[in-house]
Amino acid sequence: MKKVLIAGFISLAAGAFSFSAHAQQGGWNTNLTGPSFQYKGALASSPALLPPSGLGVTAAQSVTVIYWRYQLKSPAPIDLAVKLCAANRCVNLDGASGQTYGLQGVPANSEFRMLFYVPGSGRMVTSVDVASNEISVNYK
Repeated sequence: MKKVLIAGFISLAAGAFSFSAHAQQGGWNTNLTGPSFQYKGALASSPALLPPSGLGVTAAQSVTVIYWRYQLKSPAPIDLAVKLCAANRCVNLDGASGQTYGLQGVPANSEFRMLFYVPGSGRMVTSVDVASNEISVNYK
């Protein structure tokens, strides 16, 4: 009986040690307004979407999944294209909200931006005004 108990405690201790050796998981989110644009063919960028400064997110931590949502002040043009970008990678967003694994592996402290585009040229009847750009970044 003592051997079983000792073996159990050793297993628990080993499990606790290996758990602490795993990468720290976490998440952060931010929500900013803008941009606004009136012309087709112009690429409009959101402000930089960054982790809160006091959170201590580092480049050693990498993105696992990002949840996004953007809201417009008026109905979206039928051909509005939106991308979520970090450094040299972008993913197409297939709606006003969702999730993507397309930026998996990117440093969790990266500067993210949403890019808005309506193809064509000339002034639009109604401008595109982005009320909010929101991302929630999960990382390990």
